[in-house]
Amino acid sequence: MGNPQVSETRLAWLAGIIDGEGSINMAKDKSGRYNPQITIVNTDANIILEIATVLNDIGCPFFLQQRKEMNGHYGKKPLWEVQIHRLTALTTLLKSIVPWLVGKKAKGMLMLKYVQLRSTNPNINRTYTVEEKNIAEENRHFNDRTRYSSKEEMIQSELRRKLAELAEMTNRLTMVQVTK
Repeated sequence: MGNPQVSETRLAWLAGIIDGEGSINMAKDKSGRYNPQITIVNTDANIILEIATVLNDIGCPFFLQQRKEMNGHYGKKPLWEVQIHRLTALTTLLKSIVPWLVGKKAKGMLMLKYVQLRSTNPNINRTYTVEEKNIAEENRHFNDRTRYSSKEEMIQSELRRKLAELAEMTNRLTMVQVTK
């Protein structure tokens, strides 16, 4: 951890903000390079200021920008976006917050493993090891498993409903034939 003066409470708070308002992403650009990034977007300048303060206190460089729109959405309040994408910054941040992440804990742990591996790769600007590629792809498609699971549950639920309807129709037909 960067600064021992940063309380566990503030780190847990930051982890909660990232869990709720942030994203832990592994993008892949057109050239095939993986771009790990943690982003937090919020309209409350006080929250953004506290995020910036905690990041500074743990020695984690970040980029801050004010945006008028995001993903085509124009709100009444300006959006503030904090981005962390340098490998060393991501390592510092993730080591500090992973213990307190809840919803994004597994994804955070996966990204931490990736950035630590990538930081020690002597070919950092050229090639990826098989392990780095596997971790990056797993991180990129992490949420697909959840979506697939929900989709699969929805299909199974619909199938059970259809089977119940079919069974009811069969019972009615049987009763009609018996009464004839």
